[in-house]
Amino acid sequence: MARRKAFVLFELMNAMLYPAQAAKARGFDIVALNSTPLCATGPFTVPDGLVDEQIKIVSWADGTALELVLKDLAERYEVVGTHSMFEATLPHQAALRELVGLPTTGVEDLTRILDKAQVRAELQDAGLTALRTAPLDEALEWREWGFAGAAVLKPANGTGSALCFEVASPDELRDAVATVREADVVNPMMRDYILAHGGFVLEEKAEGELLSVESLVHRGEVGFVTLTGRYVLASDPVVEQGMQTPYHHPLLPRIVAASEAVHACLGFHHGGTHLEFMVADDGTVELIDFNPRPGGFASPVSIGEVYGIDYAEVLVDIGCGIEPDLGFTRRPPRYAVEMVVLPRPGTTEFRTIEFPEDSIVGRATKSPGDRLTGRADQLDAVGMFIVTGDTAEQAHRRGLEARREVVVNGEPLGDNPNNVVAHSPYIGRNLPVPLPTVGEKEPETRESAVRSYSRSFPTTFESAHKEFLVGADGTRYLDFLAGAGAMNYGHNPEFAKRALIDYIERGGVAHALDLSTTAKSDFLAAFGALVLEPRGLDHKVQFCSPSGTNAVEAALKIARLVTGRTNVVAFGGAFHGMSTGALGAMGSGFYKQGLRHTLPQTTHIPFPDSPMGPFDSIDLLDRTVRDASSGTEKPAAVIVETVQCEGGVYVAPPEFLVALRRWCDTHEVLLIVDDIQVGCGRTGAFFSFEEAGIEPDLITLSKAISGFGLPMALLLLKPEYDVWKPGQHSGTFRGNQLAFVAAAETLRTYWSDGPAPAFGSEVVRKGELVAAFLERHITGEFGVRARGRGLIRGIDLGGSGISAEEVSRRCFARGLIVETCGREGEVLKILPPLTIEDSNLLRGLEIIAGALADVPRATTDPARTAGASSASSTASAS
Repeated sequence: MARRKAFVLFELMNAMLYPAQAAKARGFDIVALNSTPLCATGPFTVPDGLVDEQIKIVSWADGTALELVLKDLAERYEVVGTHSMFEATLPHQAALRELVGLPTTGVEDLTRILDKAQVRAELQDAGLTALRTAPLDEALEWREWGFAGAAVLKPANGTGSALCFEVASPDELRDAVATVREADVVNPMMRDYILAHGGFVLEEKAEGELLSVESLVHRGEVGFVTLTGRYVLASDPVVEQGMQTPYHHPLLPRIVAASEAVHACLGFHHGGTHLEFMVADDGTVELIDFNPRPGGFASPVSIGEVYGIDYAEVLVDIGCGIEPDLGFTRRPPRYAVEMVVLPRPGTTEFRTIEFPEDSIVGRATKSPGDRLTGRADQLDAVGMFIVTGDTAEQAHRRGLEARREVVVNGEPLGDNPNNVVAHSPYIGRNLPVPLPTVGEKEPETRESAVRSYSRSFPTTFESAHKEFLVGADGTRYLDFLAGAGAMNYGHNPEFAKRALIDYIERGGVAHALDLSTTAKSDFLAAFGALVLEPRGLDHKVQFCSPSGTNAVEAALKIARLVTGRTNVVAFGGAFHGMSTGALGAMGSGFYKQGLRHTLPQTTHIPFPDSPMGPFDSIDLLDRTVRDASSGTEKPAAVIVETVQCEGGVYVAPPEFLVALRRWCDTHEVLLIVDDIQVGCGRTGAFFSFEEAGIEPDLITLSKAISGFGLPMALLLLKPEYDVWKPGQHSGTFRGNQLAFVAAAETLRTYWSDGPAPAFGSEVVRKGELVAAFLERHITGEFGVRARGRGLIRGIDLGGSGISAEEVSRRCFARGLIVETCGREGEVLKILPPLTIEDSNLLRGLEIIAGALADVPRATTDPARTAGASSASSTASAS
């Protein structure tokens, strides 16, 4: 007999009523695990017939008994979903979800996240917090205060601001501890939960504006729902008094980015979350509390009211493991204000409460006759209610008025000290709606679907300086992408910027086809004197259209023209550009779709190293050409990258390059070195082939050659191969005058001290720094491989069960931009500006290490692991 489908609620109370009703409407049985009776009065009354089975829980602290209950549930029902709003129940909810195969944050992870001291320690390790903590027993021995300012004493596993005290001296701390010991937490579930987990945490107080972020996390993907501004008691800001939803803070994108980083750091995998942050005047965003559950009381009601949806349906989706549709968050909202009600000071007993007529879900949180402390304490809250408005100002004004109108024990609260609140500075202000740019699917834009980097790094950038990109919201991102190698000298280098501004201000030529200009002459003189001549090269310089692929096209075309042959040899895993000739030489079939039968003749052979392992490429090349019956035409040229960056950061050994040069000479085949991504100092030398001591016939340069990220591409060709007829290979933009200006200044700044410049030595040193870090903290720790030269490095996660894409995503959430490469996107590519400071280089590597530690491992593929290159197990020579 088929089991009935059940939706299980852990401690059904308050607004949990609505998800229960939504799940019931889907035809599920409703099972309630409750230690308290189901609500029978007020707005959250559980109607007859809603709950199909209620299971009495004696104590949420009795793990043994609860384990039996959960196993019994899993046997009798097909559990399709769950929902919980109270901390004490969350590990048991996770246990049931693990038992029945629903997506969840694991029990151990959830237990760790519920421990505030553990959370703070992990954030400190990840560099995501500046707040310090101190063990309570140690702090009680202090004679002098151990923090620069105030601190907050709070339960290690508390909920809300219950039993939280602001203290600023050893005496205040001891008084607070005494109050804690005498406190009577009226709510029995809250009391049992706090006492069951014992200890208290003393945590440095963050200054600024308190607010909270509501999110729904589906299988690790964090979906932003709303930001709420907070009301606090004016006389004691630790005591929360309500919130406004939504809250249009100008730094919303930065706050959402911080939320994503915290989620990633702590490894929260599935469910609703309610995070509290403090935003300082300088824009610093500091986590105060991570609640691994949706917002409490009636947040589902507020969200539904402001966006005009049944938010309970969304909560049921996430509870059932269904990806929630969060498109409603982009609708123009209304506004809701939730308020917490305290009685007048000195009130020691609760009797009655009356709410204004226009309030929504107004409810008493105490029963008649309940004892109160008489203090301004969240534990004395006697009621809660919601009001709404069409504007933020309207909702805020009505919220404050309604507070004064609430009647407790027969007396309106008015403006008594327990009813005067402070609030976030942007509450009640009708501000433009700032949309989050991190942590959501990229919005549809007018730009073509072909865009890619903006999908991987979904924010809007506004400025850049050195090794940092800065978002429109002010968030700084450390850049390990460097324009895919175009920004070798960092963003906006001052020397080049000044030269460009001066050139433009004096009316320098902006466009000149291939006319002679002073800018072009200056560049040619500098390039000859500082790059070519010190290296004994007499190559001619051809200016191609501005992208690297144009230089590759020119090289392939001239090689075929010079030799009279059409075939070209290229290597598997190669990347040479997106135009037709360059695509023919590329390894990946993904980019060739729609053009495969029109591409020029190319023979591909394995590179000396690849995911398949080491290979004798020269032997195969020799056999292919020497055998008259091989079916392969003798090539016009061989085109090679000394480091296959997009292919997975595979390094050509120097001896291979020497042998390849010798083979080309023997067979009168031109050697083309594509130095577009790893030239201009990326490996330490200006040209990446210098280490091997070879001289290519043709050399392609682009990306970093301008020194400023401006479009520019060159083909360097030996004089005997410069057989072009005038205009035979042309283009409108084959001479970028601004790029000439920046490039000449860059050469004079970094490459003016001969063939072995100090700048190149610095790149090598930094590369060795990276290699050492990877060896100490990455390769052995995670069982992965690293490869590279200079400041192009790859962490190969193939076969490890760790997703490189997920690592990149989590790095971005923590403020680092790093992309993936390789045949299956399995390699994390480290490509920072060559001018990066050591401290920022190490900071970026530490972020990568932290992200690697956080990403769950999938089941590995033994076959793929076994086929991995043994030659790639260590980083290649710097």
